[in-house]
Parts: sequence; structure tokens; C-alpha cells
Amino acid sequence: MDKKIFFGVLTGLLIFCGAVHAGDKYMVKVNVDVTAMDSAHARERAMSDANRKAFLEIVAKNTDSAYYEKFANFTDEQILNFIKEVGVSEEKSSSYRYAARLNILVDGDLLLQYMNENEIPTAYQNLVYTTIIPVYQPQEGAPLELWEETNVWREAFEKRGIIQAGNLNFRSLPNTPENSFVTKDNATDLGKQSIRRITNNNPSSNVYTALLKVGKLDNMEIDVINLETGDISNISIFGSPDEKNLNIAVDTVIARLKNSVPLPAKVDNQPKKNEEMIVVYRYDVMADLVAARKNISALPEVKESTLLTMADKRARLKVETNVPVEQVIYAISRLGYHIENDSGFYVLSKGL
Repeated sequence: MDKKIFFGVLTGLLIFCGAVHAGDKYMVKVNVDVTAMDSAHARERAMSDANRKAFLEIVAKNTDSAYYEKFANFTDEQILNFIKEVGVSEEKSSSYRYAARLNILVDGDLLLQYMNENEIPTAYQNLVYTTIIPVYQPQEGAPLELWEETNVWREAFEKRGIIQAGNLNFRSLPNTPENSFVTKDNATDLGKQSIRRITNNNPSSNVYTALLKVGKLDNMEIDVINLETGDISNISIFGSPDEKNLNIAVDTVIARLKNSVPLPAKVDNQPKKNEEMIVVYRYDVMADLVAARKNISALPEVKESTLLTMADKRARLKVETNVPVEQVIYAISRLGYHIENDSGFYVLSKGL
């Protein structure tokens, strides 16, 4: 089939009152509340926003994060081609506002066909994962959250889709009917039979629960629980659960499970405690070294970087940090550098 068929004439959008294929794995529930110059414009914008959210959620579940940006750049008109049905379960409107609860059914077959024709791997169908169940406690003493829409911890994982780390693939437990037996009350202590149900329904090599608890002192405590053995590994991250810190938390959990970064059993994350790391930077020209030092020193996670030695286009830097080392590694990688642990020091190189 010609690839352009997806982006030719817009397909009709079918609107129904009531539920739309509630058990379909390509159905997404979306709440909208938009204010505009009038109710018609508010409704139009709400539908476009809802379509995008539903489409990208299904994309994230069907391929890995390396291809996510390609779909995120689709126009509203391109996305509309992949929307099969929209159901309105609740709806309110005024002169300037439109609010509704929507059930949006994405055309999964069309999406997979497009991916196959454009040589985008359909990882959702073919890979075995390490599955993570993100449980969230928004404040001390508050009820736990799992499938609730307010669970920003689960949302942070879902936005990342399938996370590739070396030869491993990680994803959060999909919110599908076959996984509804997992609840916020049993997610931290599932029995062997329940774990077997998860691995059968969602091809998984391992299943972990990541319980994130927000503390009083602007910090996040994460218990990473191996559901098979019951072992618990604790991670502490200083910072409130905003989008940036939640992404740091996701990457730190992945690093812990991947064992790509040796982490102590307990990460002490007191904001005033400084740590040091020795970084060896391989550079081509002196300008690269100067830029790398400037970029690293400018990071809020870094207190100071000191040049120790230079020889054969290799420089040794001592980096003093304000936070645990794994958070600095994440911050440096976000600058576009590649960094990995090598027997106690860290090798830094320019990213691809």
C-alpha cells in the first residue's frame, strides 16, 4: 500500500454517545476541559488535543522511545487519520468552555500497517520486557494510586513508552482489562499465581513494583520491589514530583534494574551532601574539552569541576556533585554526551 494513503483525504470521525469498545487494547480514556473564544472553538481544540493524547499513548505502547518523536511531530490532520471512533460518556459546554469524558479508539491495525511499511519495529508485539508497576503516594499518609488518572508516576512511565537500555526493554504494566486484577492494594505483594498471570498477559522476563512516596521535605522515596523474591531496593531523590524530577526518577529506576551503574543498596540523598566522581573525557580538539567542562559545570547538579590531567587527547576531571552520582549521569547524558562507568571512574564521550 502507498505510504501516502495515510495522509491523503481525511477520514470521517465517528462520534457516539456511550462507551466505545471498552475492552479494546487500542481504546484510550481522555478527559478534556478547554476554554476558547466560543464553545465551538473550545470543542474543536479539545477534540484535537484528545486525539493527539490517545494516539501518542497507543504509539508509546507499540514501539520504543527512539521512534516516539517521529509520531509526536504529526499534525492534527495526520493523527485524525488514525482515529477510528470517539465516544462521549459525559459532556458539558458553555459559551466559552467545553468539557467531556471521551473514549477514543485508535485504529491499531492501520497504525501497525503504517509502521511496517515505514520499517518502524512493532516492539509491542515482538519483545520480552521487564515490566514495572508504578504505584504512587502523593503525600505521607495519602492513599496509594495505581490506575487512577492522578497517578503522575505511572504517567511518567507511559509517556516514555518502551525504554531500551542495552539489551533490555522496560515498560510499565499496560492499563488493559486483563491487568485489572492488579490493584493499588496488592501491587506491592503479588503472589506467584498473579505474577504468572502478568507474564502470560504481557510477555515479561521480570516484574517489579516501583512504589514512589512523596515526603514532607521536598523529596521522593522509591521502593523497587522484586515481586518474585520480595527483595526491596531503595532510591531517594531530592526534589518535588514535577515532570523533570519524575523523568530523573524513571531513569534512576531503569539504571538500578539494568545494573549499568553500580548503585549502593541505599542512596543517601541529603541536599547538602557532596559526592565526587572522576570523569575521563576523550576529545578530538581542545574546543571540545572547553565546551564539555563549561556544559558540565553549568549543571545545577554539579558544584564544581576541576581539570586534573591532560594527555593524548584525554582529560581527567574531578566533578563534585550536589546530588547522588546517578542523577549527575542522567543530567550529563541529557546534554548529548555518552557516559558509562568503568571500574570506578566514568568515561565521557560526545554523543552520536
